[in-house]
Amino acid sequence: MLTSNWILTAQCPSQLGTVDDVIGHLYQNQHYIDELHSFDDSSSQQFSICVNFRVQRGLMKLHLNNHSR
Repeated sequence: MLTSNWILTAQCPSQLGTVDDVIGHLYQNQHYIDELHSFDDSSSQQFSICVNFRVQRGLMKLHLNNHSR
């Protein structure tokens, strides 16, 4: 089966549930996470995430929306 590798990097204000939103979206779209790093900077109240994931060819449907909590 052919796969393609992708890297998602994002930064946003610190808020509860950000990792869950990212992982849940990748799972729902049948993307497999190979590696994940996240960091929360409490002084700037900024959250950063980097996810290395793979998908089967033909299944790439990554639509990230701005979720406000």
